[in-house]
Amino acid sequence: DRWPIVVGAFLAAVSLTAPVTLIPVVAAAILTGAGGGIVSATLLAGVVAVVAYCALFTLLGVWLKRFIVWGLAYILIWEGFIALGGAGVARFAIRKYTRSIIVDRTGIDLDLADFSTATGVIVPLVVSVAALLVASWRLGRQDID
Repeated sequence: DRWPIVVGAFLAAVSLTAPVTLIPVVAAAILTGAGGGIVSATLLAGVVAVVAYCALFTLLGVWLKRFIVWGLAYILIWEGFIALGGAGVARFAIRKYTRSIIVDRTGIDLDLADFSTATGVIVPLVVSVAALLVASWRLGRQDID
């Protein structure tokens, strides 16, 4: 079985990514002085984003050569540009779900953020599990030198 390799890679990515991203983002939310609602919403959205992106990039790492290039292309082109084109396309962007968590919990108005907190949490986590399952299946099918 090669699924422990995928889970280990995912956990390594989360353990490196979480402190580097969550500490500054939560600190920025605290410094706004807007209260505990924005801080808890930011923390929840950040955790969901870290888990989802790490799972997707673990899948990319198993599936593609030069996965860093493809991962950056996904972030910059899809999440940063194409997903802003409308609500239909944005459904395939993690950014929409994490923004929805913040909007639903704080009432702050952000574009393309019209899901409930439950949807904003559940959909990315289901996508994360699916990405890890596909990555495990793919790694099990590959020949490793």
